[in-house]
Amino acid sequence: MNILMISTDEKRANHKGYSDIADKLVFVVSVRGKNEFKREGNIVTQVVGYRNIIGKYIKLIIATSRLIKEEKIDIICVDEPFAGLFVGCLLKMRHKVPLSVFVYATIFENLYDESLKMILLTPVAKYLLSFADSVRAMCPKHKKMLVEKAGLKEERIFVCPPGYKISHFVDNKESARSSYNGFSHVILFVGRFVRQKDLSTLMKSLRYVKSRFNDILCVMIGSGPEVDDILLLAKELGIDTNVKIIDAIPNQDLPKYYAAADLFALSSVRESLGVVIIEAAASNKPVVTTKTVGAEELVIDGQTGYVVDIKDHVAFGERIISLLSDSELAKKMGMMNFEHVSKLGYFTSENNLNKVKDMCERTVACLN
Repeated sequence: MNILMISTDEKRANHKGYSDIADKLVFVVSVRGKNEFKREGNIVTQVVGYRNIIGKYIKLIIATSRLIKEEKIDIICVDEPFAGLFVGCLLKMRHKVPLSVFVYATIFENLYDESLKMILLTPVAKYLLSFADSVRAMCPKHKKMLVEKAGLKEERIFVCPPGYKISHFVDNKESARSSYNGFSHVILFVGRFVRQKDLSTLMKSLRYVKSRFNDILCVMIGSGPEVDDILLLAKELGIDTNVKIIDAIPNQDLPKYYAAADLFALSSVRESLGVVIIEAAASNKPVVTTKTVGAEELVIDGQTGYVVDIKDHVAFGERIISLLSDSELAKKMGMMNFEHVSKLGYFTSENNLNKVKDMCERTVACLN
């Protein structure tokens, strides 16, 4: 089976695993001002350079059309339901090749907490998804949402969670705790500083927590357009000395920060799964999070962490206080978090890759 993957992620290493389930993996990505073609083993990489947004998609369609013919592609896979899926739909109609879309984000969850751009694009994504021959969901609850809100047929949706390599979290012996002098309680957030993460709720909850614990530190690792806004909000709330922002760091360096934390906090308005929750579980840390699709899939409220209503900063803060007030409870929940997520199968990649392979093979078989 020869797979063409059209991706928005130029970090090709993230997709190398798919070469294990394909006779040939043809990976195509658009990068401004850069052209590259490379063949390594059964992996073909085509980087399509462009100067403007119109040229981006014209060149992408030309390049992928050529590759479909030259590499004898059996199935087209795209990893987002917007521009990539639009290109995939055009290629499907032109070349009569089956199309599968990987929906990583819960685009239909809490829509009106999103930007105007997302509100306008979501109906377009819903329409384009109707042309896909198969759709990959991240978890059972994600599949249910795609059926109910996108109107997709259940038999076309396959639950294929990403496989996560967590050995460096489990085996980690380092801790960044010594660098947090003067703080007895450490809360960790890892992720992008974007609207979806609703970090204002996290900041407001920290002010609430500070009324009980003055020596708290919230370590926030990541980057994004809202960094300055969050720093300003922290200052306005009087918690700027309790917030430490660290720019995005390599994944292999994250375990020591998880090890140094008392708990992990995630206040998103939507998450399809949440790799950071899985990383927290691998680090034996309890989680305080909001009621998203991913959280309800991964967290058992009151056992492996706490799940509260979206934007409820008081409830969020109260749950943080509960864990900081009882270190034994936090430790117990952290251990249960590890056991629970492990049983769900999110610590292994081989089984999940086989699910993707099965989805692709069944998609091709149905149209042949």
